[in-house]
Amino acid sequence: MRITELPKYLRISDTQLRGTASDLILIASLLRPLSPTYLVINALVITMALTSRNLVITIASIVSTVALVINGFVGVVTSVIIALIIKVITYRRLSIKDYGLLITSLTPLPLLHSGITSFTTYVLALQEWVISKTPTNELTSLYLVVLINFLLIWFVNTLWRIKGIGKFLAENVGALPAILFMALLIGAAALLALGDEVGANKLAELAYYSLVISVAIQIALVVSEGRAKSKATPS
Repeated sequence: MRITELPKYLRISDTQLRGTASDLILIASLLRPLSPTYLVINALVITMALTSRNLVITIASIVSTVALVINGFVGVVTSVIIALIIKVITYRRLSIKDYGLLITSLTPLPLLHSGITSFTTYVLALQEWVISKTPTNELTSLYLVVLINFLLIWFVNTLWRIKGIGKFLAENVGALPAILFMALLIGAAALLALGDEVGANKLAELAYYSLVISVAIQIALVVSEGRAKSKATPS
């Protein structure tokens, strides 16, 4: 299959292209502390836009890429604004999922502010977090959990939107962080049984963050559904 046949192979409509491109721009901004990994995502967006001959997405993705390269902090903010504009133009009204993706994409800002601006610096900070009982940057673990959950939720939703796969997980967004929480907790229990108390504590910390994400998503969905019902019910 040729790269120019990608949109046709995936059967992506113009609306789906804009939605997917905006999500990928957010993923690139989320990956900015792991530079230069975000460039792969940006290159994918530009390729999709060019092969689909979508001028708006092409310009938006190029601007986002340049901003991320020049300055990580400014680039993340710029990319989130660009993705927001694309989503508003595409969907008119944003869903809870869209708001969650937009807010989550701002997670790298504290890391970038603390000097973690590349894959190497992040790995060093993560190693320190794993080894040290009092790491200098506690945000490395939180960022890792947010990144994993973000990518899992986006991937499942994209499969459902484009291919109709994974309906249950796509409709129950909070399920994925909950599943990750249970997996990490089981891993922590296993390490504790093997006598690795430090490793168990680290996995338990990651599990706690994932649980908080799951609860936050569920609360947001309940509030959103409550508002929708109140609007639908005649006074």
